[in-house]
Amino acid sequence: MKLFALALALSVSAFSQSFQGSLRGRVIDPNGAATPQAKVTITDEATASTRATITNDQGEYTFAALNPATYSLTVEAVGFKRLDLRGVVVATQTAITVDVVLELGEVSESVNVTAEAPLLQAADASTGQVIDSQKITDLPILGRNVFFTGKLAQAVVFVANPKFARMQDQNGNSQVSIAGGPLRTNNYLLDGISITDSNNRAVILPSPEAVQGLKLQASTYDAEASRSGGGAFNTLLRSGSNELHGSAVGHIRQTDWLANDFFANRAGKPIADQPFRDWAGSLGGPIYIPRIYDGRNKTFFFITTEAYRQRDGSTSVLSVPTPLELTGNFSQSLAKSGAQQIIYDPLTTSLTTGSRQQFPNNVIPANRLNGVGQALASYFPAPNATTAYYGAPNYNFTGSYPNRGDQSTWKADHQFASWLRASGSYVHQKTFETDAPNLFGNAGSPSQSLCCDRKIDATQANATLTPDATTVVTVRWGFNRFYTKNTQASNGFNLASLGLPQSLVSVTPHLAFPAITLGDDITSFGGGGTNQDVFYSRSSNATVSKFLGKHNVKAGFDYRTIHDAGTPSSGPSSFSFSTVFTQASPQKATAGTGADLATLLLGYPTAGSFNVVGKFDDFVRYYGGFIQDDYRITPKLTLNFGLRFEHESGVHEANNKLIVGFDSKDPSPLQASVPGLTLNGQVQYAGVGGNPTQTGNALAVKPAPRFGFAYSVDNKTVIRGGYGIFWAPTFFNFQNAIGYSQSTSIVTSNNGNYTPAASLSDPYPNGILQPTGNSRAGLSGIGQAITVFSPSAQSAGYVHQYSLEVQRQAPGGFVFTFVTLRNFLLPRKFLFSN
Repeated sequence: MKLFALALALSVSAFSQSFQGSLRGRVIDPNGAATPQAKVTITDEATASTRATITNDQGEYTFAALNPATYSLTVEAVGFKRLDLRGVVVATQTAITVDVVLELGEVSESVNVTAEAPLLQAADASTGQVIDSQKITDLPILGRNVFFTGKLAQAVVFVANPKFARMQDQNGNSQVSIAGGPLRTNNYLLDGISITDSNNRAVILPSPEAVQGLKLQASTYDAEASRSGGGAFNTLLRSGSNELHGSAVGHIRQTDWLANDFFANRAGKPIADQPFRDWAGSLGGPIYIPRIYDGRNKTFFFITTEAYRQRDGSTSVLSVPTPLELTGNFSQSLAKSGAQQIIYDPLTTSLTTGSRQQFPNNVIPANRLNGVGQALASYFPAPNATTAYYGAPNYNFTGSYPNRGDQSTWKADHQFASWLRASGSYVHQKTFETDAPNLFGNAGSPSQSLCCDRKIDATQANATLTPDATTVVTVRWGFNRFYTKNTQASNGFNLASLGLPQSLVSVTPHLAFPAITLGDDITSFGGGGTNQDVFYSRSSNATVSKFLGKHNVKAGFDYRTIHDAGTPSSGPSSFSFSTVFTQASPQKATAGTGADLATLLLGYPTAGSFNVVGKFDDFVRYYGGFIQDDYRITPKLTLNFGLRFEHESGVHEANNKLIVGFDSKDPSPLQASVPGLTLNGQVQYAGVGGNPTQTGNALAVKPAPRFGFAYSVDNKTVIRGGYGIFWAPTFFNFQNAIGYSQSTSIVTSNNGNYTPAASLSDPYPNGILQPTGNSRAGLSGIGQAITVFSPSAQSAGYVHQYSLEVQRQAPGGFVFTFVTLRNFLLPRKFLFSN
């Protein structure tokens, strides 16, 4: 049987907004002439959904916006045998070209052929790597992180600590350079919706059980690409099919197989318990309810779950006070020199010479000990090793601390009509992690931050409409929310139990054990404040594709709002203690004199602050529009032309709680107080006095032209290349604007630390300062450092990408690729003048 001439050429349409692929080709007769008016039908082999089109006068056909799947292709024309081609794989964001030759005969006769996987990419110039479900399932993946499969592609460099590859490691997962592009300028797409936050991190890491395919996209020349200076990870979640199918997997790491820590061995401590458990499962198929609803060939579901439980080991060597020192008795405390560590009384300081007297017998009298200081110090554990000198390491700890993660994924697909197919997916993730184990075994333990209490929700909705045989419309909408909170293990602690004044306790948000910072001798301890961020964004985009002869034209638009809403750190007052009040002289430190613990027991803080914070909701708006033409001039040569226009606003704040500039020429409100000096400069608040409501001076339009070509020298050699401009995304965190948050510092001394002015019994005798908003205008933040966005800033910069690639197919199914890739970022000022 004579087979048709089949040209299967795979192309990678890099980091486009779409996860869908496409299929195009040409139908000819045995003499090479075009076969117009041939009916071409494709059928999803898993769901039986179909689409059909008619070849044009040149025998060309196209199917745009195809969901990744394995398809059967049927070609029918009067006077020719029907052609049935099975096993045509359209992967995530790939373009397949299938040219066929029909045999003469009757339509009732058929030719059955099974497609072979293509080896060469001959439809466009884009580069990248398709990672299908088999690779994701069969290959070992560090941390079960599907993004790490990008290592299979060329010119991809992960620079973060590989330890942090778990589902809660948003920072580590995003430290990637693609094709030489800058770090953290890549895009991450889930079912066609961007899941990057204001820091350009992927907010969610989908379970391998939930991923049908992933496309690592490097250099591209598709104008649909947006908000990326490097590349993109284009991820598609699995869908159900007519057959019920599922999976289950589990991993266990045995603690007994690990070696003990060197320092734990030396201290005679056993290995810390460090179990790791991970399990996952999936189930998908048609929605079928006997006698009620039969969703076969029409409605499908797929659900997955994954979770892990882990404990990390920790070995610490700390310095804690001796029982005598906790009572204020330093008579047995030695300096490193071997001499006694002398403790001086700050209340005996000579205001003339600065000299001080030693406490009698080097013991602080009981009536001088501060109750709050004693209560704080009581949380120190007793030493479990010899104390060679004051501040010597004398407490060995071995233990472990937990982290955990849970994720579930839900997806549904429905064929409403032959011309309308839709899908919706939802991913929920919750992770929890601590910074360290409870080293003290109580509420005063150091490093007690619960650093990563995170909850993430990502929702995606897609609809594909085919109003006629040559037109495809896709519409997408998505929302994702990444909530992260840093709090303390001692959250809810009763501050009044320490003896702090009720006036301070009553105004303290997020009650926890205070953060106590000591000098270089005794270990600092306690907790601190709580802060939170809510990174969220809304996305919508639409694309229209039209097949016009040899041209496949598409156009569309994108719109996103990207937010970082949160509150700065707040909670109990912080307290710091140094030797400055108990050393021989306030003017300089003298070795062997003073003790930060003694200063604590006396109740004299040497620094401290209390924060009253506001809530902020900073955001940017992003708009993009494009037009793209993939022009197949001949079966050997395809050209890709595209033009994109973008606009990204400066940073806004929902309630104008933002400083948008600093006017260095505006007279300072302090000018009248110092007539002998010229004082200029005032902060500019958003929306006040005609000030703008956003930072910077955003470009009205960012042009981004794209061009590419693919040329088949013969059936075993392809040359591809292209060039494009891409605008790097904006990075931002919410701005803690002066006036909307207020810090009150402890006044620790009024005479240069000769004598203390504050006591733990009442550290803020003048009360706590409150935020004043923008009402004080130029007086806001007087004496404080001010961070201001540059009013002239227009963009983070733009990236040139170009590539040239030669592919040669060798015997045995091997393909040799010779490629030159280049990305380079130019700062904004090199493109337009301010």
